[in-house]
Amino acid sequence: PHDTGPTGTEQRCETDRGLPIDPRDAVAAILTGRIRRVVYDSAGVVIDLGRTQRLFRGSTREAVWLQGRQCLWPGCGVTAHQQDHTDEWASDHGPTSTHNAGPMCSRHNRWKHHGYRTWRDPDGIWHTTRPDGTPLDRPRAA
Repeated sequence: PHDTGPTGTEQRCETDRGLPIDPRDAVAAILTGRIRRVVYDSAGVVIDLGRTQRLFRGSTREAVWLQGRQCLWPGCGVTAHQQDHTDEWASDHGPTSTHNAGPMCSRHNRWKHHGYRTWRDPDGIWHTTRPDGTPLDRPRAA
């Protein structure tokens, strides 16, 4: 292990038990073992857990529900009971994060597996395209 210095204040990495570690030791752990990236917002709330978790849980789940409770599919309006990865977790390696999630009803969530695609632009507007790439209806604000 590397010396963390007298105060340890320069550390930005820690173990799952909260013990500070030198960033160089974290890199070594990445190369030789398993390490998990966890991103917190300024209030200390977890906003991204990386790719080890597929389901939306805890504060990430709450943050997705705050985006809206209706299915994002154009013209649907049904109360969403599922949170869906915009970039699929398994096939597209999409992260389980608020930036890659939206509320959907179970019916339209299944349509994504038949070539339909949903995505959100930088302004927060949802878009849906058919399997041939043509837009489906007009975009809906998040």
